[in-house]
Amino acid sequence: MKGEAKTMQPFKLAFVGGGLNSVAGYTHFSASRMDHKFQVATGVFSRNKETNQKTVDFWGLKEYHQSFEELTDRKFKPTSTRK
Repeated sequence: MKGEAKTMQPFKLAFVGGGLNSVAGYTHFSASRMDHKFQVATGVFSRNKETNQKTVDFWGLKEYHQSFEELTDRKFKPTSTRK
């Protein structure tokens, strides 16, 4: 309708790096959410599988990847997709 504000979906981001053990990971994650225009949707947060998984769990993400190559190759499916 005329005059109504259009609700836009947040732009989905993929992080490379920024796991829980990184200096800037949480800062970037928090900053990306401040204006509600962005959403971290997926990523590969660490080469270490345990750190990668802990980051995904801590941030409550539904999707993640185990490598940069997996993330950037569209023929791969995510390592995990949670419901």
